[in-house]
Amino acid sequence: KLSSPIAKQRRIDIENEDYFNILGLPNELISHTFSFLSIKDRMRVRVNKKLDGIELDSQYFVEKLLITDMKCDKNDQVKFFKDETMIFI
Repeated sequence: KLSSPIAKQRRIDIENEDYFNILGLPNELISHTFSFLSIKDRMRVRVNKKLDGIELDSQYFVEKLLITDMKCDKNDQVKFFKDETMIFI
């Protein structure tokens, strides 16, 4: 049986659901899992505030990302910052 403060806050019936709460894991373990993700996937997990904070504190944090070739269609929103330290795709 899994139990965490997050599960209790949301009143999720864990016994009757196929459920795994990754946010219930220790931050150190979540941080270590980032080492197995591609840069693209690590950027995607940063939409969650907790995961973003863990990524920022992680030794696997990508401070600078240089994109040399990029193709976007008209529906994609891309923001580039002048110092090249952050790129949102």
